[in-house]
Amino acid sequence: MAFLEADLEFKHDVEKRIEMDPGLPTIRGVYADFSQVVYNMVHNALEAMQECLDKKLHIRTRFDDSSVNIDFTDSGAGIAPEDLDRVFDPHVTTKAGKFNSDRRTSGGTGLGLFICTRLMETYGATISVKSVPGEGATFTVSIPRDPVKP
Repeated sequence: MAFLEADLEFKHDVEKRIEMDPGLPTIRGVYADFSQVVYNMVHNALEAMQECLDKKLHIRTRFDDSSVNIDFTDSGAGIAPEDLDRVFDPHVTTKAGKFNSDRRTSGGTGLGLFICTRLMETYGATISVKSVPGEGATFTVSIPRDPVKP
């Protein structure tokens, strides 16, 4: 998260609420894998909120007997219901491009979420999404408490 503070919009224009469960159990894994996922999730949230006046990012950790979960919630544009099943596929993006407003074919590379799912599969983890268009999205990374070792 400290790395993202170099982004002036993130630092000054986004209301951030970070709730780390104090009893969070330790997860063993490669730091670079998890930091890449956190970076991609936050970066996607920032891009989703780009056109919003009220930019809010809520990151929350929680756990139960079987998993550790990280929720990334943004106040961005949200994702259309017909796109929810495809956002983790390679080369699928919901971001509008600079010169083309067709949200399905331009904007990003469509690899960020795909890479996140591949990195987390190594640990038996999953990523899910809930969204209401116009109200933002929540992505949840769910990591087994006894993850598969890479």
